Amino acid sequence: MITTIFFDLDGTLYPEEEFVISGFFAVSEYISKKYKISRGKVFGILADDFKKGLRKKNFNVLLKKLGLKKETVEKLIKIYRSHYPKEISLYPDASKTLKALNENFKLGLITNGYKNSQANKISSLKIKKYFKAIFIATEFEDDNWKKSVVSFNILLKKLKSKPEETAYVGDNPKRDFMGAKKMGILSIRIKRKGGDCFNILSGKKNKADYNISSLQSVEKIIKKNEK
Repeated sequence: MITTIFFDLDGTLYPEEEFVISGFFAVSEYISKKYKISRGKVFGILADDFKKGLRKKNFNVLLKKLGLKKETVEKLIKIYRSHYPKEISLYPDASKTLKALNENFKLGLITNGYKNSQANKISSLKIKKYFKAIFIATEFEDDNWKKSVVSFNILLKKLKSKPEETAYVGDNPKRDFMGAKKMGILSIRIKRKGGDCFNILSGKKNKADYNISSLQSVEKIIKKNEK
């Protein structure tokens, strides 16, 4: 019988692109004030390159296009990661699901990323109240924590739950389900059309037990597995 449900954060409970855009605004504001360059121009470059598929090198490209040789990418990354995102919000199905499941299940949150960034997201989304335990696996320690069983074991101990009593909901097969599957945790993948992870293929080691298009299907799957 499932008594515990773990959730991933980015792309599962809210659109991760909203945080990206919020971070671009923060960086644009900084550059605009320091170099007297139009904030709209700076943001336009970042947003356009992001829409074209540019990832990880966005600030490198930005500084090159603006000709800012004395500015550092490290500084922009720090601003991006430490800013407080005011304009992010839960997916509608996430909000409804967390409220519904919170009444009958022990909920836990597992998220990879930098502690300040993830903590700010959680605060801005106002979701701490739904979870009995939250674990942020920082990239400083191990980029593959959710691929292993470390994060899951930590939350299981906090909630005094067993793997066979637990389900995990995430969106990215590259990092979300490997550890859960190793432990015998029921794995559920949310596939949102238009999401960054929608077209990612999965293999035997990282294929979720179930695929859903709405988080409101989580409870149905859990009831199905109780029979």
